Amino acid sequence: MPADAYLIIDQQSSPSAQMPELLKELAARHDLDGYRCRQQLLGQTEALLTRGPVDKLAKINTTLTNYNFNGHIITPSQIQFAPFILTRVEINNNELSFFGREKSLIIPRDARVLIILAELSGSLVERNLSQILSAHRYTGNSDNSGLPLEKWQRTILQGRPVLDIYLLNEQGIPTGAVRAFPGKFDHRGLGEHATLSANQNLLKLVELSENYAAQHRLDMRFGISPLPGASLQPAKADDLVGLKKNLHNLTRYAWLQTDIDSQKKIPAQDSDAEAIAMATTGLLTALHPELAANLPLQQELAAGLCRKIDSSSPASQAEETDSNRTQALPTPPAAQRHNIWTSPGAIAGYGLATIITLLSALDDIGRWLTPLASKAFSSGTLSGVLAAALLTAGFRRLHIKRLIENTPTSKIRSIAMGRVEVHGRARRQYALVSPMSHSACIYYRLSKYKRNHKNHWVVSSITSSGHVPFWLEDESGRVSVDPGSATIKSDHRQESLGEGTLAFAGFSDSSEKWIEELIYDGALVYVLGEAQVKKNQRAPRQQRRAEALRRIKQDKQRLSAYDTNNDGNIDESEWQAARDEVDEQLLHEDLGDSKQRRRQEDLVVITKSSHRGVPFVIAETPSEEKLTGGYTWGIGILFCAAAVCSGLTIWLLLQNF
Repeated sequence: MPADAYLIIDQQSSPSAQMPELLKELAARHDLDGYRCRQQLLGQTEALLTRGPVDKLAKINTTLTNYNFNGHIITPSQIQFAPFILTRVEINNNELSFFGREKSLIIPRDARVLIILAELSGSLVERNLSQILSAHRYTGNSDNSGLPLEKWQRTILQGRPVLDIYLLNEQGIPTGAVRAFPGKFDHRGLGEHATLSANQNLLKLVELSENYAAQHRLDMRFGISPLPGASLQPAKADDLVGLKKNLHNLTRYAWLQTDIDSQKKIPAQDSDAEAIAMATTGLLTALHPELAANLPLQQELAAGLCRKIDSSSPASQAEETDSNRTQALPTPPAAQRHNIWTSPGAIAGYGLATIITLLSALDDIGRWLTPLASKAFSSGTLSGVLAAALLTAGFRRLHIKRLIENTPTSKIRSIAMGRVEVHGRARRQYALVSPMSHSACIYYRLSKYKRNHKNHWVVSSITSSGHVPFWLEDESGRVSVDPGSATIKSDHRQESLGEGTLAFAGFSDSSEKWIEELIYDGALVYVLGEAQVKKNQRAPRQQRRAEALRRIKQDKQRLSAYDTNNDGNIDESEWQAARDEVDEQLLHEDLGDSKQRRRQEDLVVITKSSHRGVPFVIAETPSEEKLTGGYTWGIGILFCAAAVCSGLTIWLLLQNF
């Protein structure tokens, strides 16, 4: 079976006026996720848009071309070899020679080379991203070209730098490669170019390679270019396993670059300005695409997300993660809209207001209503009821806090049926996008406010995605979460008043206000609920049997196969044969399902407990301690208020007795 081809696109730095139409066409004609496509199309480097058969990708590429996007359809080459480690170098008039322990590489004057200068730890990538986001937050500047190229080179050299040099043939296919680490090769071979700095000697190798090769390209985008299997995972200096994986991904990145270059007529020569822009904008695209897509609109959100960059996914899952990113997700179920005017609470309020109105129509209501209210307060009844309510709320929160603290956090792969506590990254099961900020999310709650006759804001409707399941995953696996009836706490809240700055088209009435709470796709989420076996989605056998027989009746050609006596009619015995055949097919299907080993994510769902009083909590939080800390503050405030009301009640009782 042939391997899938890749559709690599050259990103654009800012969305064009035709971007919405392009996204709609990609979703409607090619079944792609419009939001994810937007993230891949924006930036200033290359990105994988999708993968699949060449003929399918060609149709998608035609659509992209119509909207002035450049795409490259490649069949990714297998890694034939990895670079050998450089031990010494020799400089001659006509060639540059690199030597390892057992191998050598010679670069003649007419050679074509690809030079990759990379940093392996990943810490500098995050530091530069943090600097960029801080600039956006405090200055509002959306220009990503403010980082000098010399500083970018310097930050690479201050980390764990590595230099790869690939010799290419006329078709752009690598024929040899060498890898140099600072201080790990004999610098005396550089002759007059040698310096006392190991890092500067690495740069001298770059200069010599550029001077000897007729065609060359210097690439410093490893770790910022979102290409499959070529990710940079943060690794400490003593994390040899992590550094080894990054070296493997660096090799994968180089081979992908040669595949991309082979589709171009002229090998790309990165100018200083292009390298600067790629080094900055690419950071956002690779580490947090939702920021790169709409940076000017998410300035306050950016700094918070920067602290939550995921650095825990193994490098071996890079291919799978990128595949999931580009696959089309199903359309979410219809959003739940709650009209508060028809809710049970509103109906009860209507009834109470009606009773008060009727009583107020009586002439003697003031005679007993005012003394009754005064007596309720002076006797301590009102404050006592309030104290009891506050204590009840406080003990309820205390109960939830103790459940969170006393329930051990389980790995998703090892969860048992019953009450369970898990913590991981939330991923979408459906193509869920928040209606106001148009962000990919696993949950949103949109509240609409209108001004009343007193010019006060009053809630008029609430739209939420509490009925849309999502995935929760950690390093051991993933499980489905059904958030229905859960207490959901999100860290992000956005507001739009009339024609606000948020991308919320179609609602420009200044008398309306919109508040959106959401949990972004990929956020760290804590879940306390009950793990249950998913209900069988397959219809009962009797229903499937009736449906199969109905299809037989509608298919005249198939129905005639049961007419064994060729009289043109299906008698009882012939129809019984059809029933027996359908029953046998259904039996084989059921037996096949029972023998098939199903994955945990297909069998288990975390949802609300069937027992009353057991909480179901979904909270966006980096740790359990931060979540319980919030409950501690709430409990303290409720108990203090209850103490004040109780003290007032006791004082009033002493005054009356």
